[in-house]
Amino acid sequence: MLRPLWKWLGFVAVATGLGWAYANVASEPLASFGLRESAAECRIPYAVRVGNIDQGFPFTPAELEAALHDAFAVWESHAPKPLFELSERRSATRVELRYTSDQTMDRELAEVVREQVRLDTELARMQSELQDRIDAYEAQENEFRRDREAFQRSLEAYQRRVADFNRSSRRPEELRQTLMAEGERLDQERGHFQARFAELDAERSSLNALREQFNLAVRDFNRRSTSIADRQSSVGTRLSGRYVRTSSGSSIQVYLALTHEDLVHVLAHELGHALGIDHVDLPESIMSVSSSRPVQGRDYAAELSAEDVAALEAVCRRRF
Repeated sequence: MLRPLWKWLGFVAVATGLGWAYANVASEPLASFGLRESAAECRIPYAVRVGNIDQGFPFTPAELEAALHDAFAVWESHAPKPLFELSERRSATRVELRYTSDQTMDRELAEVVREQVRLDTELARMQSELQDRIDAYEAQENEFRRDREAFQRSLEAYQRRVADFNRSSRRPEELRQTLMAEGERLDQERGHFQARFAELDAERSSLNALREQFNLAVRDFNRRSTSIADRQSSVGTRLSGRYVRTSSGSSIQVYLALTHEDLVHVLAHELGHALGIDHVDLPESIMSVSSSRPVQGRDYAAELSAEDVAALEAVCRRRF
């Protein structure tokens, strides 16, 4: 939140922030899965193999393998033994990255969001620098005001002494010389005050110009934020992955993933389905039907919630 600036400069208080969340990511199995008739998946590691990677995904087979290992670790961090393994066996579940038009939309939106994150950082820097200059200006203005008040008191005292001197019938030459010297000194101080006032006035004008520049940038930022929020709303909730099991075999199909973290998140969800875990209720869970994820370009970790752990234990409690 951009904090308000000093009222005496007429600053417009503008509130901004990255108040959007990235598009929801939904992931559903082809059918509803509960406890499997076969308990093999938890007694021995569940075998998966790297399948096709459509052009358009920013991943190599080696990077997909690395993401799979990280997705394995999400579940295995709460298991007493390995739950998954990479295998070359044809019977192993294929992991495929299938490119769709949604991927293009997400890539474009991610670029826009990353630019907005950069602008947010730039605005924070501009505000910090502007606030530092305002703080320095206020300190100088307060010092100027105190010095001017002291000067005014000295000037009034001098004027009283001059008036007393002029009314007196005795006007010693020494006192006249002293008063003339003091008058010259006060004239010099008045000149210094005028120069300081001119400097403060120039800084005030500069700060007001910067304020206008800053507020224009904030208004542009807010317009972009609104546009991004509208685009994200139009994107809505889409299928990011699917676990498919048929009589001829099984596969994990990933449709939406732009970063390593995206891929690990989707793979962890679909691997949960492969183990026999159904969707859970908490939106922050790996196995939530719709995971509200952070803005693209910012690091986030795929971690099991307590509900995910309970679901894993329920499926595998007799198999560990």
